[in-house]
Amino acid sequence: MKPLSVLLLSSSICLALGGSLLMGSVPLGLTISTYVVILVLLVLTYLVERGNRIAEGIGALMGVLAIVSSSLSQAHLSALLQFGSDLRLSLLDVLMVLGFYVFPATYLVLYAREVKRKKWTWKSLK
Repeated sequence: MKPLSVLLLSSSICLALGGSLLMGSVPLGLTISTYVVILVLLVLTYLVERGNRIAEGIGALMGVLAIVSSSLSQAHLSALLQFGSDLRLSLLDVLMVLGFYVFPATYLVLYAREVKRKKWTWKSLK
C-alpha cells in the first residue's frame, strides 16, 4: 500500500475504535458524523491507492480539518488533560492523538513532499 493510503486508513481505524468506545457516551449526532467521516476516509483510501490526485488533495484538506477541529474542541482538550487518570480515557486519548494529529500531520508532510517532487499543477490533475 502507498504511504498516503496507509495514513488515511490508520486514521479511520483510530476514529472507528474511538467512536465505538464512545458510543452511548456522546450524542447520537456526533457518533453518526464520526462514522460518516470514517466512510469518507475509507473511500479516499481506496482512491488514493488507485493514484487519484484529487483524492490525495482532499485527504490533505481533511488532515488540516482534523487537526484544526480537534485543537478547537473543548471536549478533546479536556480529555487530554485527564490523560492517565483512567485506562479507558487514556486509550481514547491515544486514539485521538494518533487519529487527529499524528496520522494527519504525517499525511500533510508526505503530501507536500509529493507535490513538490512532482511539481503538480491544476492542469496536471485532469
